[in-house]
Amino acid sequence: DGTSAAELRELVVTSSGRARPDIPAVMVGAAVTDGQVSIVTGASPPAIAIGVTANALLQAAAPSLDGRGGGKDDFAQGGGTNADGIPAAFDAVEKLIRQKSGL
Repeated sequence: DGTSAAELRELVVTSSGRARPDIPAVMVGAAVTDGQVSIVTGASPPAIAIGVTANALLQAAAPSLDGRGGGKDDFAQGGGTNADGIPAAFDAVEKLIRQKSGL
C-alpha cells in the first residue's frame, strides 16, 4: 500500500535484470494508491519460451482486480479498482504458471 505505479515498474524492471538467464522467472507486483490498484508483470526469456508471458500473467490477474491492461511478452502493466481482489489475482497468476510449466 502506498507504492506508486512508477516505483512498482522500476522494481519489476530491476528484478528482471537480475534474473538468471538459464531458468524461467516471472515478476508480478501489485500496489494500491488511493484505492486504485496498479499491477506490473515481467517474464524472462526462458519463461516466455514455455508460454508464461508478462501479458498472459496480466490478463490472468486483471479480472480479479476489475481491471485491464496490456503489454509485451517481457513486460506488461495495468490497473484496476478492486484492491480486495489482489489475493485472487495472485492465485490466478499461480494457476497460469502451474498450467504452463506442468507443475
